[in-house]
Amino acid sequence: MADDKHQDEDYIEINIPQEGEPLIPDEPLEVKEPEEKKQKPKKKATKKKTPKKPVTPKKKKKAKKPKPKKKAPAKEAPSSNWLWALLLVIGLLIIAAVIYLSLQQTPTETGEEQRVAALVNNQPIYWDEVEQIYDTLPPTVQAQADEEVILEQLIEQELLLQEAEEQGYKVTDEELDDYTASLLDMFGMTEAQLENSLALQGTTREAFDENNKKQLLVSKLINDTVYSEIIVTDEDLEAAYNESGELYEVPEQAIIRHILLAPEGNETAEALEARAADVKGMIADDFNNFCTLVTNYSDDGGSIATCGEYAVAQNGQYVEAFEEAAFDMDVNETAIVETQFGQHIMWKVDHWEATTQTLNEVRDELEAVIVQERGALEVRRYIDELRDDATIEKYPKEGLPPVTAPLTAEEEEAQEEEVQVEVEDTKPVREGNFGKCLAEQGAVLYGVSWAPDVDDQKGLLGGAFDEITYVDCDPTGGEASAACNDITVYPTWIIGEGDDALVLQGKQTINALTRETGCAP
Repeated sequence: MADDKHQDEDYIEINIPQEGEPLIPDEPLEVKEPEEKKQKPKKKATKKKTPKKPVTPKKKKKAKKPKPKKKAPAKEAPSSNWLWALLLVIGLLIIAAVIYLSLQQTPTETGEEQRVAALVNNQPIYWDEVEQIYDTLPPTVQAQADEEVILEQLIEQELLLQEAEEQGYKVTDEELDDYTASLLDMFGMTEAQLENSLALQGTTREAFDENNKKQLLVSKLINDTVYSEIIVTDEDLEAAYNESGELYEVPEQAIIRHILLAPEGNETAEALEARAADVKGMIADDFNNFCTLVTNYSDDGGSIATCGEYAVAQNGQYVEAFEEAAFDMDVNETAIVETQFGQHIMWKVDHWEATTQTLNEVRDELEAVIVQERGALEVRRYIDELRDDATIEKYPKEGLPPVTAPLTAEEEEAQEEEVQVEVEDTKPVREGNFGKCLAEQGAVLYGVSWAPDVDDQKGLLGGAFDEITYVDCDPTGGEASAACNDITVYPTWIIGEGDDALVLQGKQTINALTRETGCAP
C-alpha cells in the first residue's frame, strides 16, 4: 500500500564513500563477465592528446481467538556479485543521475558555445552537464551538495573511464543488453516505456546505451582491480555477525493483501462503502480470484503487481487503522477498513512470529556487505592514485571563454546557402518577486499530499510557493476535485487560461519555469 506508508523520501546521493562509510545493497544487478579475463590493469592513468576543439558528449480492539503463527522466513540473501558492489561504491545513485540525464535533452554537439568546467587529461567536462545533473536532484540533496561536488564526481568518473579504455576493456552487445534489462527492472520500466521516455525527452536510445557502456567499462575496471582481491574469512563473518546481530531480527508480521478503493470525484462516503461491499462480495471462498480483483479494482498502483500484498509489522510504518486491522484479523479473514485513502478490502493471508536469522542464513548477504565496506576504502585509494597521476584543470563558470564545437558539413552548407532558421521564441526575463510574477502569469500548481515530486516542487519554490495558486487534488479535496479531473500527473502546472494555457507535467526546475514564463528569482 505505497500511498499508506509513512516513509522518508528516496533521494539521489552524489558522494563516493569515504573511509568508514558502509554500503548495503538491496539485490544484485546481473551483469555477465567477459569470456576472457583482462590482464590486471596498471593504476596509472594515461594522458590523452589534446583535441583541437573539445566536443560535448479504531476501532477498539476486540478479543480474538489465538492466531495460527509460523516462523518468519529468512530474508533472501543477495548473491555474491562484486560488480554490483562496485556500482554502489562508485556511486549507484550518481549512475542513476547520469541515466536520468541521458533522458534529458543532450547538450548540442555542434555549432553552440559550451562552457568548460574541467579538463581531465585534456578531455572536457562542461558546465551544462553539471547543471543538468544538479537540477535533477531533490532539494534535500541540493542543500547538502553544490555543483562543485557534482563536478568532482564527474571528474572521478572520467578518470575511471579513461583508465578502463586505456587498459582495453570492451563491452559486448550481450553484456549491454543484460545490464539494460537489470536497470529497467530496478526502475520498474518496460522497454516500451523506456523508448517512450527517450522520445518525449528528445534524446535517443544510442545516447542512453552509450552512457550504460561507460558504466560497464568502469565496473569491469574496478571489479578486476579492487574487488577480485578482497577475501572474507569465516572469522570475519562471525565477528561482523556478532557486532550487528540485531540487524537480523525479523519482527512479527501480518501478511495482508488488499484492494484499495479511493473516492471517485464527488462520490459520497456511503456510496464508497457500498462499492467496497460489492467488491468484497465478489471474493471467492478459496480466494482464487483475489489477484484478478486487485488488478481490476484496486487504486493502489504500487501493489497491483504483487496481488496487493504487504508484510505489516507493528512499527508505525502504515496508517494506524490499516496496521491495527492487520493484527486484529485472523488468517483467511476478510474485512473492510477505512483510512484517509479510501476503503481497504483486506484479506489476511498469513501471520509470522518474530525470529532471528542465523549466521548461516545471512552468510552471503553479510559477506557482500564486508566486501563493499572494504572495497569502498580501496576504490577511494585507487581513485586518489589516478588523480595524482592525472592532469586536471578546473575552471569557474565565467572564468574560461566558451568553446565552440565545429560545424558539420551539412551546417556549413546550410550557412553558405543562407538558409533562414526559425529561432525559438523565449520570453524576456523579468527579475524580482518570482512568486508574484508567476501569479501574474496565471500559474496554478496542481498536486497531492502523497506524491514526493509535489513536495520537491514546493521545496524548489521556497517562499514563492506562498504567492501562487495551489490546488490540492487529494481524493478528499471536496470542491477542488472538479478542477483536478483532467490532471493525471502530479505535480502539473497550468499557466494562463483557455486555449493558450501552457501545461507543464511533472516537477519543474526554476530555470525551466523562468524559460517558460519569463519570471526570475
